[in-house]
Amino acid sequence: MTCAGLPPVLLQVPAREVLRCDAEAMAQRLAKPACRARCRSGPASHSVSRCWPGCCREAMAALIEAGAFIQEVTTAAARELTTPPGWTTPPRVDDTAG
Repeated sequence: MTCAGLPPVLLQVPAREVLRCDAEAMAQRLAKPACRARCRSGPASHSVSRCWPGCCREAMAALIEAGAFIQEVTTAAARELTTPPGWTTPPRVDDTAG
């Protein structure tokens, strides 16, 4: 199985999840061929706790982590798309030029 070309993956799994070891193994396997993958094992008692962020601290923490992961990978992807080879930052657009 080749994982090259897959998008970044964040796996969030409760610490007591029966399939936690499978999630951790999947993250390791995905990370090897250049796919960005991260697995986080948290204390939430069940995996659907993210559906109720107002009722559970762990749910809000999981959503914040997911949002940060999305921002991290989309910012990196945007930087790669807009930065010409040899530049360290994207070129500035001068909107005053006519």
